[in-house]
Amino acid sequence: MSPLPRLLLDAQAARRAHDVRRSRRYSRFVGLMKFLLPLTAVVLVSLIAAWPQIYVSEEGFRFSFADLARDKDGQLGVTKARFAGTDSANRPFVVTAERAVQKQGFDVFDLTTLQADITTADGTWLSITAGKGEYSRTDRTLALTGAIEIFSNVGFELHATNAVVNLLEGTVISRDPIEGHGPLGVLNAGTMTFSSTDKRLVLSGGVRVVMNPAGEGA
Repeated sequence: MSPLPRLLLDAQAARRAHDVRRSRRYSRFVGLMKFLLPLTAVVLVSLIAAWPQIYVSEEGFRFSFADLARDKDGQLGVTKARFAGTDSANRPFVVTAERAVQKQGFDVFDLTTLQADITTADGTWLSITAGKGEYSRTDRTLALTGAIEIFSNVGFELHATNAVVNLLEGTVISRDPIEGHGPLGVLNAGTMTFSSTDKRLVLSGGVRVVMNPAGEGA
């Protein structure tokens, strides 16, 4: 065989070998990405948990969760989320949720099946449950929707359809009608504001109170 055809065959063989090596490298790259991308998602969500704890001494805030889980739409979130901190008077608060999904950076979380516990000035507590809510870590606020129930160990129980809880100031505000009962009787109102600092419940807008005889519990 003349030198020219041999050179052509050698060049073709070299190209085929190069293509095979490139194909193998691409396959390894694809396989690596299939592993690394889910791992990256796990690391990012883990950072969500770790980041607030870095500043716990500065901001009095801690976030923890039980596990990572995807919902039916494939959205990644955390289960058994727990947000804990202190208000402006250094009183503790705790927010727990069956599920939390990061919404905007590290600051906003969508919560499902949640409970918020806050402490009043004299050490009594207020417990609030709701089906859904949005928690702002920066503002320390909870925007609640759905069936909302508010309980206190001083004896009153309120029901609302939406409310905003300011955990930093220790206030609960509902701009829609509320109903409930307490030691003095049954009540209805158009709006409600509660302050944990002075333990005042202010009702307005078509307030109606049915008193219990001798102030007995409802």
